[in-house]
Amino acid sequence: MTRNSRPDGTDEPEFDAPDSRQTPADGLAIAYRPARQPWRQIRFEERTDADGWWLINEEWTGCSWRTVGREPVDEIFVNAE
Repeated sequence: MTRNSRPDGTDEPEFDAPDSRQTPADGLAIAYRPARQPWRQIRFEERTDADGWWLINEEWTGCSWRTVGREPVDEIFVNAE
């Protein structure tokens, strides 16, 4: 994988996260690549043990997403500008 490759192994402008585990009804995932760093992803996954969501921070290892942090979230607001 080149430095500019996306986690799905392509250099295409459209991004399809590998191993998509969520459907729109189950959660939300946003992938991004910071300058000179591996791809990162934040996911909001509905909690099964309580009300609210999990905010899950992940980093692309070159073959899969590795969880680097997780915290509970009460509410989510998405504003696309």
